[in-house]
Amino acid sequence: MGKAIGQKAEILVQMIQKDFKKIEKYTADINISFEIPYINIDPVKGKVYFKQPNLFKVKTEGIAFMPKQNPFYLMELISDPESYVCIDGGSETNPGSIIRIIQLVPKEHEELILAKIWVDATRRRIVKSSLTTKSNGTVEIQYLYDEKPGSKLPELMVFGIEVGKFKIPKMMSADLNSRTKIQASPPILTQGKIRLNFSNYKLNQDFNEKVFNQ
Repeated sequence: MGKAIGQKAEILVQMIQKDFKKIEKYTADINISFEIPYINIDPVKGKVYFKQPNLFKVKTEGIAFMPKQNPFYLMELISDPESYVCIDGGSETNPGSIIRIIQLVPKEHEELILAKIWVDATRRRIVKSSLTTKSNGTVEIQYLYDEKPGSKLPELMVFGIEVGKFKIPKMMSADLNSRTKIQASPPILTQGKIRLNFSNYKLNQDFNEKVFNQ
């Protein structure tokens, strides 16, 4: 692992992608909770399904995320080194690790303008990202992991969103409208958070892939 600390930024990014590629598929339980000003949304429980390179599904009682909402879609971007420009933004120290800061500028992308990632170079995993998008403003994501050796998938992802710009997916909003209580006039622009808690990961175990067609 220590070899990753002094690597060039583009090499470190590819090492992370290589680790992620080793996870061909997984399932996990998920709990989604919301902190969005002026809107009261109950937490949602469900199950997530993923298969390389980009099949992703969340099944809950009423919400289904389409593949474009795959929370790991940043991995899709870095899977092709020719699709972005990698800029080394330096590093900062953190107890027990060195955090590398790397900017990824897509050469051509329909939605993403700029991605900035903070990488734990010791454990070779992304701990924070900031995605500047055309239609959803800037989305910041924090990743928290358990302490098991080699753990590459987060237990918790916290999305920080610009409420006035972030667009809730149609399939999701249809369900939320039935359970959402508007407490006041919608804000012009403010911050909100969406938390994705993952548990009971099952890596590289077979499951019924028809779930992606449902």
